Amino acid sequence: MRRSSSGSSRPESSSRSSEGVARHLTPDPDLALLEARLKVTFRDRSLLQAALTHRSHLSVLRGGRDNERLEFLGDAVLELTVSHLLYRMADQKDEGGLTQLRSLLVRQDALAKIARRLGLAEFLMLGYGEREAGGASKPSLNANCFEAVVGAIYLDQSFDAAFRFCKRIFYGRIRTVLKKAHTKDPKSLLQEVSLSKYNALPRYVMVKETGSDHNRRFHIKVVLKSQLEFLGAGKSKKAAEQQAAAAALKQLNSESSS
Repeated sequence: MRRSSSGSSRPESSSRSSEGVARHLTPDPDLALLEARLKVTFRDRSLLQAALTHRSHLSVLRGGRDNERLEFLGDAVLELTVSHLLYRMADQKDEGGLTQLRSLLVRQDALAKIARRLGLAEFLMLGYGEREAGGASKPSLNANCFEAVVGAIYLDQSFDAAFRFCKRIFYGRIRTVLKKAHTKDPKSLLQEVSLSKYNALPRYVMVKETGSDHNRRFHIKVVLKSQLEFLGAGKSKKAAEQQAAAAALKQLNSESSS
């Protein structure tokens, strides 16, 4: 037992336990500062706090809400918002093209970048182990937190408020993506689509060479996800790779539209 200055005593083990818990917690974030960055004022700040709370933090607190349910909700709100913006802004794209563009915009690394620019990592509520392992810098945790914030805005206010928030963030990004899509070659576009859809780079394999020395023709296949293969041919290896990539994009567009 040890005695406080007032003369009362408390178990030393209880004191050590409290100190241990305190050491393992992320300090409560300054929600007013984050609201200023988001340009959103919450009616119920507990929703914003939940959006910032990783489940590892709750393993120490032994209670309360984490951000996983809000992430689920925010993912749906975000998908609808970006789909609506693409429908309005990319009126020359068919369903397959719109699906590919949306995948590029809302994939994990893209959302993690947005989260970092908003500074969400500074406000993430993590358990000690996750924090020490660098959890605040993990793309998955940042992307999930951003989706949870979108879900929190939707619940706290309305879909219109969440839409305005997402539009402010994605409008310029969509314009940039559309501009690049008009100038990028098939091989570059396929690389982005493959990373978004399969989390893997396309692999180009020489199949054969035909023709005479003066009229050589190269036949190359591109392999996606170690099983999908598309053929291309051209007078140079580069041209053959572009043809194979174009064939792959055409098929993937067709599948997205069906």
